[in-house]
Amino acid sequence: MLKIMTTLWRGRAADAGEAFAQANALPLLRQQIREAGVSVKNSRQAVAIAMAGQEQEMLRYNKIKAQIVDLEVRAMDALAQKRSEIAQEAAEAIAGLEDEKAASDKAQSRYNGEISRLKADIRTSQLKLRDLERGYRLATATDKT
Repeated sequence: MLKIMTTLWRGRAADAGEAFAQANALPLLRQQIREAGVSVKNSRQAVAIAMAGQEQEMLRYNKIKAQIVDLEVRAMDALAQKRSEIAQEAAEAIAGLEDEKAASDKAQSRYNGEISRLKADIRTSQLKLRDLERGYRLATATDKT
């Protein structure tokens, strides 16, 4: 008897849950559409920010490369003039810049990966939004009939 009552209680709870979901299907879908739209907007902003960061890192990388080339030329000139102390200082500066260049290269790689991931998130969010909008149109048509 207790088993039957428990089964009946679970059945009524499931029926009530389904009835509630069906009665509120359109407001639920509208809210899901709004949330998906916000998700797409936020993802687009994140991509724009990441792309701006990548551009800044690329400019930094190019500036470092130019500094290295300049220091190499100056070091060679110093060696030609037998000024080894200046050439030594230039070599040390070049070594530091090479480390910065490597760090910048890694940062650019991270930006590329992050941008790719964010673009995939945008595509997924857009697909979800389109599916929700189709479902809403279908639910609206069904509700009217």
